[in-house]
Amino acid sequence: MDRRKFVSGLSFAGFIGMAVRCAVSWSVWAVVGAVLVVPACGPAPELPQPVAVKVKKLAAETVREATRYSATVEPRQRVSLAFKVSGTVERLYRITTLPDGTAVRDLKSLPSAVETTERDVQIGDIIPNDSVIAWLQTRDFDLQVAEAEARLQRATEEVKRAASALEIAERDYQNRKELFERKVATRKEFEDAESARDSAAAARQSAIQEQMAARALLEQARNRRKDCELRARIAGAPDVTIETKMVEPGEPVVSLQPVFTIMDLSEVHVAFGVPDTLLSRIVELKSGHRPLKVTAEALELSEAFEGRITKVAANADPATRTFLTEVTLKNPPGYPLKPGMIVSVAVEEAKEAVLLPMTAIQRASDSQTLVVYKVMEGRLVQAEPVRLGGVYNNQVEVFPEPGRLELGDAVVVTGAFRLRDGQEIQVLEDMPKGNPR
Repeated sequence: MDRRKFVSGLSFAGFIGMAVRCAVSWSVWAVVGAVLVVPACGPAPELPQPVAVKVKKLAAETVREATRYSATVEPRQRVSLAFKVSGTVERLYRITTLPDGTAVRDLKSLPSAVETTERDVQIGDIIPNDSVIAWLQTRDFDLQVAEAEARLQRATEEVKRAASALEIAERDYQNRKELFERKVATRKEFEDAESARDSAAAARQSAIQEQMAARALLEQARNRRKDCELRARIAGAPDVTIETKMVEPGEPVVSLQPVFTIMDLSEVHVAFGVPDTLLSRIVELKSGHRPLKVTAEALELSEAFEGRITKVAANADPATRTFLTEVTLKNPPGYPLKPGMIVSVAVEEAKEAVLLPMTAIQRASDSQTLVVYKVMEGRLVQAEPVRLGGVYNNQVEVFPEPGRLELGDAVVVTGAFRLRDGQEIQVLEDMPKGNPR
């Protein structure tokens, strides 16, 4: 055999043998499921690169937790109106309205060309405080005033006549006294003059008393006529709102029978019950004049109202075992807060909590346990189960546990979704400290 052919045959046989050995080796590793391959049969795999993350040290922060209570809106003051005298309703307060029925409260600001109409006051109307809301017919009361004035005039004239008579009797008495002392007049003449003077003085006194009685009667008659006007008055209110109306023109009314109910809505009260565990906090807020947030879902306003605690019950309600707390707040223009509305009152409490961003919380491989990645030595991370609390401005409260998560531990807060247990990380910046809120 030619030498070159033999050498070539050996080379080819060697190559075939090596290929067979490699194929057998790959088959064995495939059976046992190894992840590494024989170096002689291919390039070595690259090691995982460190994951870039941001971390935060666990530290207690001051947070404010709000407890919400439902409450009902009530007016600052509610007053029932009634006439002091009986009579027949003559007319009611008139409301100026536009053609579409809108009430006009300031006529001066209205252009002269705008057409307006008038109607009687109705439920829900807002009128100036101390306005006359209803009038009774005054015919009978006018007659009483006229009679009282005539009586007073007669009594006044009688006082003048009595005073003149007393003056004459006094002069006669003095003359008789002087003559009696000079022994010119008899005792009987002197005593008659004295008796006449005393009678004139008594008549004058009686006339004065009659004049006083007539004056009091006239004042009473005028007051009764004035009581034919019913005023809508609430002390300290800029205006009043009509809550109920129970009378119409031409209807008879009885004295002291309520015919209107009015409210002051410039300020409103909301009341709710708090448990004894929160009572000290309520007292602290009241003494410090600190405002509470009040929201009304029915109004769909972006901003909450602010109110201050004005009353705290001294005793707990026997039925609910809570302490009634009243919050007073100003009602914005137009009085959007109406009596009977349900509002929510937020009572904030400060407490210490450990917070982490939502991005720090991940699910473990079993998809059941929530974990965070704690930074260990050598910049490796370890998944630790975590218990969660409340949420505060996109941060969640976590509860440290000795031996697992403790204050001062560094936890991955950004990039945690790319991690697995034992993976190496690269911190992008220094660990930020929690900002107290």
